[in-house]
Amino acid sequence: MVPQLASRGAAEFLLFQYDEAWRLIHGKGILDLRERQKWEAVEPIFKRAIKYLVELICLNEFNPPAKPSLDEALFAMESALVCVESMVDLAQQSDSAHLIFRKDCVVRIFESGPLDYEITVEGTCAGFDRALSERVRRDRVSRDRFVGFPQFDYHTATHQKYLDAPFTVSFGMSYGEFIAAIRGVIEGCQPSLHPRSFPTLFVQRGQVLDELTKFIPSRPRASIERAIDGFSISPANLKADQRVVWNPKQESRAYRRGFFVFPHETGPHLAFSREMAKESLMQLVFWVCFKRLPVEWRTPETLKALDGLSLAASEWFEGIICRNLQSLGILGQRRHRTLGSGHSQIQIPDAVGEIDFLGYHAEQKLLVLAEAKMVMTGLEARYWRDDLDEFVFRSGSYAERFRRKLTWVAENRHAISAALGFSPAVEVGCAMLTLYPCIARAFIPDFPCVSVTEFMLDYERARRWPYLTVK
Repeated sequence: MVPQLASRGAAEFLLFQYDEAWRLIHGKGILDLRERQKWEAVEPIFKRAIKYLVELICLNEFNPPAKPSLDEALFAMESALVCVESMVDLAQQSDSAHLIFRKDCVVRIFESGPLDYEITVEGTCAGFDRALSERVRRDRVSRDRFVGFPQFDYHTATHQKYLDAPFTVSFGMSYGEFIAAIRGVIEGCQPSLHPRSFPTLFVQRGQVLDELTKFIPSRPRASIERAIDGFSISPANLKADQRVVWNPKQESRAYRRGFFVFPHETGPHLAFSREMAKESLMQLVFWVCFKRLPVEWRTPETLKALDGLSLAASEWFEGIICRNLQSLGILGQRRHRTLGSGHSQIQIPDAVGEIDFLGYHAEQKLLVLAEAKMVMTGLEARYWRDDLDEFVFRSGSYAERFRRKLTWVAENRHAISAALGFSPAVEVGCAMLTLYPCIARAFIPDFPCVSVTEFMLDYERARRWPYLTVK
């Protein structure tokens, strides 16, 4: 089926459909609530299916012998989209069953009528997908209020302070110029004016490099080419990666790369959806904070610089946590090694370690312990599994270490209150706070693991500490 679709027209049609889907992002403009909910459920599957189908067309390159009639082409396209959407959905459900909910997943196969099946999560985790989607939506619409804009993780200008120099040493061109070159292609290229063409982009790669060289003439052409290659998906790389739909961690996929390389009689061309490319560039910038660079951009110098950027990102997020908690009247800050001074000073045990935030709310007579975790998360089960390993399952997990801190603070609450100069605390409130909603919340029964935005909204609603306390 894919060889029949391996054409420029099919690729451009799919990329155009992605641009059209973007107009309805998160149900924007859909007034009917039920229709909006339907679209929000379909949207991520549909968009991921388009990406994978274009990847397959890129992998097959163009197939000149395939000259289907209009009816054959329409049937092949419709069938392919239906099949790939099913593959994407099944891959996500399969990963959820095998990686996350092994003991709570039920598969039902219906024998009457056409072969059909249903995979559901039951028991204590039933409805997790709807709950997580609602958490993500709630966090998204209010995050600017509590986190501010621009966010560190998406702010290229901030990242440049740590990456420009090592990129210049490695390539003779700064990190900011790498990103600017990609952005210049996304925003500067124009679609064909042919009345029967799709308004997507199909541009000669060599001409793109020529124009970029004119725009930044003092930079090596090889470095400009490296910048574009780090954002491109080529048939050779797809073959080397053995691209499959069920592995979202593969390097060559339309996630942090937004240009597809296709053959052409005049030389290789870049095909892309402007909106898909913008999303991919945003993901590329975001993942840099978590030490992920395109393989084409990795050198000893650039990889070493990621450590400094990652540390700065963590410190920024800890500052966000402190600012928000202090805005609620909780007097506190990061604590390291000791608490207080003079005769009432307390040494923090090595087994407890640094405390991201320890404070006191006088009106509620509440000691507040908070842990800041700026972790990379995602909406795919394979990334959820990584989160759960870090937060819950592995030895020395975040949850395990936080429990040690909570136990020590609870057992020493009166001495800690005195060391900090406060009245004796009656209770201890605790929370593990992330930048984005994390699935780990469903697997941690003894303390809240929520995003800072969720926490602040919960506090506003309760008008006091919104979760159970240690008494």
